[in-house]
Amino acid sequence: AALWVSVHAVSGLQWPYDPDHFRDIAFAQTALDGHPLADASYPGEWIWYNPLVPWMVAALSWVIHLGPTFVDVASGPYLNVLGPIAFYLVASTLVGRPAALASLAFSLFMLCREDCWACATYSPWLFASTFSQGMFYSALAMILWAARRDSDAAAAGAGVVVGLTFLAHTAPARS
Repeated sequence: AALWVSVHAVSGLQWPYDPDHFRDIAFAQTALDGHPLADASYPGEWIWYNPLVPWMVAALSWVIHLGPTFVDVASGPYLNVLGPIAFYLVASTLVGRPAALASLAFSLFMLCREDCWACATYSPWLFASTFSQGMFYSALAMILWAARRDSDAAAAGAGVVVGLTFLAHTAPARS
């Protein structure tokens, strides 16, 4: 239900509304231009912000042959849905399905009274902070899974997801 509402919220929009999006779009265009580690704003400098979201926008833009501005707006609902799915997976593992469903409903529909980047919830807008929640919960799920497996391969897989979380946004990776 949240995905459906989010897709319709951004349907037909060509431009995002926040400067964070414009930064990510500029970094995505720089990556498309063959300079994935270059800063879009400061010539000769390295990228200074976590690059996973701009790199994903660049990759999707390249695959579907549409500009990064459109991709940033249109892909937000789909990329951000990883958050609620991974949250439910972790919560159901830890506290069971009924409590996980109640927690998910609370986080989706009652938690945030601020702008979506300011609190942990689902949003149609592709903020790095919003997308990285899904990476955080996925990393947590992988860590829980690896702990039950007790193997080097499982630990390495969890480490890869934690590393990707760091590339998405520093804050959840430090948690």
